[in-house]
Amino acid sequence: MGLKYAGLVIGSLPEPLQTASLSLLELQQSELKDAIEKINGGQWHAIILCIEQPLKEAQMTLGMLRQDTQIADTPLICLTSDNSVEDTIALFNSGADDVIPTNTPSEEFIARINKAIINLIANRQLKSQLQFTHDVAMSAMTDSGDMGVNINFLLDSAECNNFDELGQRLFQALNNYDVRCSLQIRGRFEEKNMEPNGLSRDLESRLLRHFQDAGRLHSAGRRLFINFDQVSLLVKNMPLGDEKRCGRLRDNLFYLVQGMDSRVKALDDRRTTELQMEILKQLTSKAERVLEDIDKRYADVADKIISATENAAEQMVFALNTLGLSEDQEYSIMSIIDNAIFTTNDIFHQGLRVNPGDRQLIQKISEIMKLPPEKLNRALEQFSLE
Repeated sequence: MGLKYAGLVIGSLPEPLQTASLSLLELQQSELKDAIEKINGGQWHAIILCIEQPLKEAQMTLGMLRQDTQIADTPLICLTSDNSVEDTIALFNSGADDVIPTNTPSEEFIARINKAIINLIANRQLKSQLQFTHDVAMSAMTDSGDMGVNINFLLDSAECNNFDELGQRLFQALNNYDVRCSLQIRGRFEEKNMEPNGLSRDLESRLLRHFQDAGRLHSAGRRLFINFDQVSLLVKNMPLGDEKRCGRLRDNLFYLVQGMDSRVKALDDRRTTELQMEILKQLTSKAERVLEDIDKRYADVADKIISATENAAEQMVFALNTLGLSEDQEYSIMSIIDNAIFTTNDIFHQGLRVNPGDRQLIQKISEIMKLPPEKLNRALEQFSLE
C-alpha cells in the first residue's frame, strides 16, 4: 500500500465511494457544524462536501469554507445527486474545485480526486519555488542596497574632519537599517559618546565602555555590542525573530564600524601631526630667542675679555719702564703682548662669524614650518639638497 493523502469528508459519503477512497485517502468524517474546527486541526489534501441540503445552503457552506485561510488552496470537491448544468455552474462559482455526481463509478471518482490532489501538490511546489526565487531576489536587492549604503558612508567619512561629523554621518547610514543605536569613539585625545541627536546618555556610555573588550560582537538579548579597536556601537533593537535579517545586520554594521575606526585613526594621526608641527614651531621660535640671547652674552664676554687683555697689556708696558730692561728686551716682550691681543681678537671675531650661519638655519626651519601643506614636500626636497 502506497502513501495515502489526508482527506476530510463533510457529511455522508456513499458506501461504494467511501470504500474505494480508502485506497487513496486517510479519511476522517465530520458533520458540517464541526467542519471548521476539524479543518483547523490538520493539513488536508482534499475536502469532500457531500451535499444533502438545498443548493443555496450548499453555496453558503462553500463560501464559508473558502474564507478559511487554512484551506485556501485545498481542493473542495462537491458530491451531489443533482446533475443539472445550472447547479454545477452555481457550485463552481461558489468555490468548488470539482462537482462529482453520486452515481459516478468508483474508478472515475478516485481518478478525479487523485488529479485534484496532484494539482494541489504541483501548485504548492510551484508556489514554494516562486517564494524561494522571490526571497533570493529580495535578498540580492537588499544586499546590493546595503553595499551601496556602506560604500557611500566610507566615501563620505573621508570628508569628515572631526568626531562629531563622523558620528552624524554614521547615524545617517544607520537610518537605512531601521535600528536604534548608541555610539562611542575612543580617540587618543578625547572620548566621544553620541546618540542620533548628537548628545550622549550616561547609561549607554557606561555600557559601551564596559563591553568594549567583550569581543567583536557581543549579544545581550535584543542588544548587540559591536567593537573594533577605537569604536563601539550598541544596537538596541535587533530583530531576533528574523535570523536572516539579524545576520545581514551583524555583517553590515560591523563593516560600518570597521570603516569608521579607520577614519578615527586617520583623524587621530592628523591631530598628532598638527601637534608635532606646533611643537616644532614653538621649539624653533624658542631656539631663535636663545640664539639672540647667546649672541648678546657672547658679545659681552668678548668685549670684557678684550678689554681685560688690553688693560693687562697697558699695565705690562707701564711695568716694563720700571724694570730697567734693555730696548731689545722691551721690544721682545711688547711683540708677545701685541700678538696675544691680536690672536684673541681674531678668535672672537671668528666666533661671531659662525653664529650668523646657525641663525640662518633656524630661520629657514621657521620659514618651512609656516608653509602650507602642499608646499612642504618641495621645501623638504630643497632642504635635503643643500
